[in-house]
Amino acid sequence: MLRVEPFVRFLLERTVVLDLIERVDAFLIDKVFQPFVGWIAENLPFNCFQQARLCTSLCALMWIFSQAGDVAAAVRSGSATLQTLHGTLLLVGLGAILVLHAVFPRAGGNVGHENRLRRQLYIHRLTILFSFAVNGIKAAIGLGSLPLFAVATLATAAVYVGSCSTPPPKRQEHLGTERGWKLSFLAG
Repeated sequence: MLRVEPFVRFLLERTVVLDLIERVDAFLIDKVFQPFVGWIAENLPFNCFQQARLCTSLCALMWIFSQAGDVAAAVRSGSATLQTLHGTLLLVGLGAILVLHAVFPRAGGNVGHENRLRRQLYIHRLTILFSFAVNGIKAAIGLGSLPLFAVATLATAAVYVGSCSTPPPKRQEHLGTERGWKLSFLAG
């Protein structure tokens, strides 16, 4: 006879965990990254996709920096196997970062609208957020390197910033112009 009770309990627990993960993800987008993206978009001419591409560019630089010591040591050792291994790791990491970089369009078409990447990057955000947490813990206890933690931080920022929406531009009031003075005179 098949017992259904453990299976139902598993489904309920899984639903609770998934609900918690979705709430944390939504909180990070809406309460942490969206205000930051809005502030930058308001003060600088960068939409959310341009900000995400900047994060991936910095991430690529940090990846090269984090792997440079291992690649240089492999070259100094003269071992073709080590050189191939570390060179391949460097290129695969750069390739992954460049694929992420290519996900974000050069020009944002989502001004004032929901970003389509919010749904599409869900699994990517969770995976990179997990990597961020693991690298943060490793760096904190001395087992990881700060450059790798910076790579994880920038990758996490890229997928979260890229999942935000660029707010519509605020309307500029030109009170110093002739027309502005006339309107303020009529109002007062």
